[in-house]
Amino acid sequence: MTITQFLEDHGGSEAIPAALRMLIDAIVGTQVTLASMDRYLFELAANGGLVNRRSRKAFAIVADRMRVADSLTRQLQALGLCARPQDVPNLHELLAEPAAPAGEGGP
Repeated sequence: MTITQFLEDHGGSEAIPAALRMLIDAIVGTQVTLASMDRYLFELAANGGLVNRRSRKAFAIVADRMRVADSLTRQLQALGLCARPQDVPNLHELLAEPAAPAGEGGP
């Protein structure tokens, strides 16, 4: 997902408060950091693995990557709490609409 998509999902850059814009910027930065860490981890895994053979423990970058991923999850959850509700017609509005002719848009 791009920053443009985030902005569109929340009404455009003019419609969002500064705090929400800061959250979106943080999400994009965290996403870039996570992608970079993933690339490095894939290279590390391909060239010998993610575990130190002497200590038999995973390299610290593995735990760091998990922390960044958890941070991104929390940021996305915070963004979801700010999502704009969609305009959905209520029952009275739906009943007031003329019925579609047979064969159009119906089952």
